[in-house]
Amino acid sequence: MGNRRHLAACLALALIVPFPGCAVAGDGGLPVELVFMSLNKKTVPIAQEIDEDPKDVSFKDRQKFKPSKGSETGLDRRFRMQAKKDGAAGAMVFERPATGDLTAWIRVTVDQLTGLDDDASLAFFEMRSLGAADAGGPWRLEAIWDADIDGFNVSSPLGGDVLAFPGVHELFLVIEDDGTDINLFAADVVAETYNGFGIWQPVHSVTNSRPDDPFTVAFGVEGLLKKARIYFAQLVLSVAKIQPGITETLIGEELFLVLNNLYFAQNFMQARTLSTEFVDLNLSPAVASAGFVFLQSALNMLDDAEGGADGTAPLDPSTDTARVRKGLEKAFIKINQAVNKMEAAVNKAGEGGHVNTKPLRKVIDQSVDAVETATAQLFGYKQKSPKKLDKTAEVFGLP
Repeated sequence: MGNRRHLAACLALALIVPFPGCAVAGDGGLPVELVFMSLNKKTVPIAQEIDEDPKDVSFKDRQKFKPSKGSETGLDRRFRMQAKKDGAAGAMVFERPATGDLTAWIRVTVDQLTGLDDDASLAFFEMRSLGAADAGGPWRLEAIWDADIDGFNVSSPLGGDVLAFPGVHELFLVIEDDGTDINLFAADVVAETYNGFGIWQPVHSVTNSRPDDPFTVAFGVEGLLKKARIYFAQLVLSVAKIQPGITETLIGEELFLVLNNLYFAQNFMQARTLSTEFVDLNLSPAVASAGFVFLQSALNMLDDAEGGADGTAPLDPSTDTARVRKGLEKAFIKINQAVNKMEAAVNKAGEGGHVNTKPLRKVIDQSVDAVETATAQLFGYKQKSPKKLDKTAEVFGLP
C-alpha cells in the first residue's frame, strides 16, 4: 500500500504524470485506482448536480454511521442524502473527466426504513459520456427498495436482469468498461474494506459505444419520501487516465520535477549527519533547482494562463486558481528556507565537516507537504491541509 507520504504524492500526481512506484500509461497518463475514503464535497472533486429542485435533498458530508467501526476504511463517517419532502431526488457528480477503461464501484446503505417508498425509492450509480451526443448512456444501475423482501432489487433502465437482495440493507454497485463492453454488476457486502464485496452478480451488458470519449461518474437518489435517507461510501475509480486541463497538465509536470528533487533530498535526510561536500554539491543544488527552476516555471505558467498570454491555454473553470497560487507560493517560501538553511549549515560546519540533518529534515518535509498539497489543489483537492489530503483517498498504481 505504501507509506503515508507516498500515497499523498500519488493522489497529487496520479491525475497527470508518471510517478515512481506507480504504473505508467503509454500516453503519459497514469492508470490508477483512487479509493475515496471521504466523499466530502469540500475536499474532493465532487459537486451537487443542479436539478429542478436543488433543495429537496439534504447533502451531508462525513455523517457518523454508528453500525460501522471502520474509521480507517472511510465507513464510520459516510455521505448522506436525506429527503426534505416527498418525491425527493438529487445527485453528486465527479468533476474531473476520465478516459480509457474503467472499473468503478460505490457502497450504498440504508440504516432506517422511514420514508423509503416501496418499489420507488432508489439509489443509483452511473457512468456518463462527456463526448458526442450519440455516444449513448448513461450506463446506470439502480438499487430500488422493496419492502416485501426488506431489501433491494438491483436493475438497469437499459435492460437485463433484476437481482433481488432480500434482507440486504447495504450493497455495492459496480460498473466495468473493458473497452469492448460496458458491464453492470451488483454485489453484497462481506467485509468493512474498500473492496469488501462478494461475488459480482451481472445485471446487464452492452457494447461500448463511447470507446474514446471522456466520461465521468455520478451517484444519487430518486423517489424518496420525506425523512428517507441513503448513505454512500467508498467511491472507487480504477481508470486509465483522469484528465486535467492542458495548462494544469504542464504545470503538474513541473511540480513532478520539483517533487522528484525534494524526494531525493528527503531520502538522505534519514541519516543523522552528512558531509558538507555532499550537501553542497548534491542536496543543495537539487533543492535549489526544485524551487528556483521548476517551481518558478510552474508559477510563470500560472501567470501566463491568468494573463491570457499568447499560446497558453486557459485554466479549467473548476480549478481554484487563487488557492493553487497561494499553495505554490507557500511551497516556494519553504524551499527557499531549505536552501538558506543548507547553506548556513555548510558554512558553519566548514570544509571537511559534517552537517546535522535534523533541522534540515523538518524544512524539507514541510517543502514536500506544501508542493504535494499545491499539486493536489491543481487537480481538484479543495483544502490546504496536508493532513486532510492524507485522509481523503488511498491510491494504488495499476499494472
